[in-house]
Amino acid sequence: MIVGIDEVGNFDPSTEEYNYFVAVLLDQNKNKYQIKESQFKLWESKIPNENKDDKGEVKGQKLTDQQLEDFYNEVLKLKPSVLYSVVRIKPSENKKELIEKHQEIEVQAIEETLQKHKDNPRGNWVEWYERILAWYKNRKPSHLLKMKCLEHLLGISFNHGIGWSQLTYIIDDKDEKNIKEFAYKIDKDFIRAENVKTIWNEILRQFWKEFSKKDRLPLVDFGLKEQNPVKKEYGLGDKKSNLKKIFRDRTRFLNSEEHFEIRMADITGTIIHRYQNKNRCEQIYKEIEKHLGSKKRNYTHLILNDQVEA
Repeated sequence: MIVGIDEVGNFDPSTEEYNYFVAVLLDQNKNKYQIKESQFKLWESKIPNENKDDKGEVKGQKLTDQQLEDFYNEVLKLKPSVLYSVVRIKPSENKKELIEKHQEIEVQAIEETLQKHKDNPRGNWVEWYERILAWYKNRKPSHLLKMKCLEHLLGISFNHGIGWSQLTYIIDDKDEKNIKEFAYKIDKDFIRAENVKTIWNEILRQFWKEFSKKDRLPLVDFGLKEQNPVKKEYGLGDKKSNLKKIFRDRTRFLNSEEHFEIRMADITGTIIHRYQNKNRCEQIYKEIEKHLGSKKRNYTHLILNDQVEA
């Protein structure tokens, strides 16, 4: 399973519009990934230069409603199926004081971890946490809102993707590619500095660890004859899981112009943004909406909680 992620909106704390982090989940089994890539690039080849940015990349915000409709009909609607996970936020619902409170608590937690490593130094962990502490202290409110949205999107998309990967394992004659090659591709505009990308890999891993305590990973019972392939590959469901394969090795911040999955997430998010904020693209939004919802656990409206835990 390849998960492309991008953001839609400016996340300014004063904005009244909904902003989003959107993930598209692409099936890798049985050549389905290559088929979807071909569908997307065929549609993309028809987009004129006036709907592209200065680098020649197709951007959702530059597309007309008709071009978005064509994208849905020629890419998302066609088999193989695309899955979605979405985190929505209205920045103005989250007061600046509350955002700062979240930042203070998390900085405190990092400082405590840093002190533990100073008391018992091993490897380069002290230097590593000093870097993350300096980086975290300098985040603006808009960036902190993005961080929270990305964390939650990773949580719900991972559970959604792992659940679907087990189903495709059964459907596709025990093809394990979705499980063994599960990976994230996130637009690098979110994390521009190269030296903090590895820091974020660890932040995401730690967040999912906490997230999974409340929203447990769906694991299929394969009975006595066969071990669950997810548990076999990652140890998930056991006390000692090995998630670094995904969160450290296969979660990457990349250029969207080089990775179509990220562009798909941007354009899908644009459809959702355009309907929910401007009441346009209703027909295609309603089709996407059929695959979203709290019952499916792949859609969240995020409001920062006043009860912040360290």
